Amino acid sequence: MVNSKVVKKGKKKTKQNGRQKERIKRILESNEPKIIENPKKVLFLYGKRVSMTVKQVLSNFSLLKNNLSVKYTKKNDIQPFQDASSLEFFSKKSETTMFMFGNHNKKRPNNLIIGRMFDYKILDMIEFGVENFIEFTDCVVSPKPGSKPLIIFKGDLFDNSPEKFSAIKNLFLDFFNGGSQQTLNVEGFDHAFVITAINDDLLNLSHYFIVLKNVGKKVPEVKLINIGPSMDLKIRRMKLASEDLKKEALRIPQALRVGKTRNKNIFYDGVGNKEGLLHVKQEAINKISIRKMKALKKKEINSDKKRKQREETLETLK
Repeated sequence: MVNSKVVKKGKKKTKQNGRQKERIKRILESNEPKIIENPKKVLFLYGKRVSMTVKQVLSNFSLLKNNLSVKYTKKNDIQPFQDASSLEFFSKKSETTMFMFGNHNKKRPNNLIIGRMFDYKILDMIEFGVENFIEFTDCVVSPKPGSKPLIIFKGDLFDNSPEKFSAIKNLFLDFFNGGSQQTLNVEGFDHAFVITAINDDLLNLSHYFIVLKNVGKKVPEVKLINIGPSMDLKIRRMKLASEDLKKEALRIPQALRVGKTRNKNIFYDGVGNKEGLLHVKQEAINKISIRKMKALKKKEINSDKKRKQREETLETLK
């Protein structure tokens, strides 16, 4: 009886080990790089000291991100611009590729840092100061869960200052954008984020609910209702990605570069820009039909020879 019990225990252990190995295998496969990546999740976490405004900002944005957010409520002694190792550890632990970090101190009150990860390492991040904050109110109207927002950038600075404001624009597009979709319904756009560049160091971020009114015309009337969160963001510090790291992060997999029927005259550079060669046949310019004009009439090539022949014939006749 003792031996039979030992055998049964051994069988149970082997089954448990097999299940654990399968579970570990599934986890490792989910963490491997994919041709089409999953929608980007955002990690929300507090610093050592936090103001009420910063808490409201993080809770509002985590509510809007819905199922694409991971929020830590415990305070953490982290300084991302000095040492980001703890932030990278939390990002890998929660499997998030973006983060929003909030803290508060005398030197930088109501401080907000938004950043991105590449391979669970800091790619780039921008620090803002929150001013004139208005909280999100869903008592009257609120966007449907899972709906994609419209993102509008206002101001010439987004085009005239490529290095600074293009980085801010790219960061907000990644932050508010959900998963990629093949088809979209226009009526599904029920809210919009408007980001306005006021000057070189100040932005305004507002959130609007879109109402389409039927006024008896083909195009409905559009009305915007400010539902928050809305705030002024003062640009403080920036840490942009290096050129090598940026190229590596923007690299497109080979499977997406080449289609089903490969054309050898079409190729992609390291960043993924599509380039091609065009071979045009040489055109017969002499055969092109153009408008006939007296000035463009073709002159006789052998006019001198014909004149001499006429003169000779006249002399012979005399």
